[in-house]
Amino acid sequence: MTEVGTIETEIAPMAGRYGLAVYDIEFVSLGRPLLRVFVEKCPSTGEAQPERAGVSIGEIDAFAKVLIPFLTLQGLFPREGRVEVSSPGIFRRLRRKDHFESAVGQPVEVTARTGGVKQTVRAKLLAVSDDGITLESDALPFLPFSDILRAKLQTEVAI
Repeated sequence: MTEVGTIETEIAPMAGRYGLAVYDIEFVSLGRPLLRVFVEKCPSTGEAQPERAGVSIGEIDAFAKVLIPFLTLQGLFPREGRVEVSSPGIFRRLRRKDHFESAVGQPVEVTARTGGVKQTVRAKLLAVSDDGITLESDALPFLPFSDILRAKLQTEVAI
């Protein structure tokens, strides 16, 4: 099966033509192969983070209709596999350094293994370096990327 990085490189220009950016890609191999592609509006649309407008169902649908045949025709994903295209959502996963960089100044939830102990902390993300992240937290003020098990944005939702 094709590497995630290769798929992202191949589909990013196509997403851009639809005003979208590929946020993340995930393979799930339980039974039939599943490829999840998470897209968001291109940052170049003039919207500032974190108030950037979400991607619409119509935009996702239009992109999915060209993406799925493209993946098959280019041999990037098996024909018998399933492809899901969606928004990363407001509680989006943070997996790569650029994900963390886009979340600086916002509340995050991070689960990490430090000193053999698994801990989860909710705190404001203050900074990102090549080595890890700095949180507004007494419990875990700095976390190396290698210690992070899971992280997600914790957007406050006003109703």
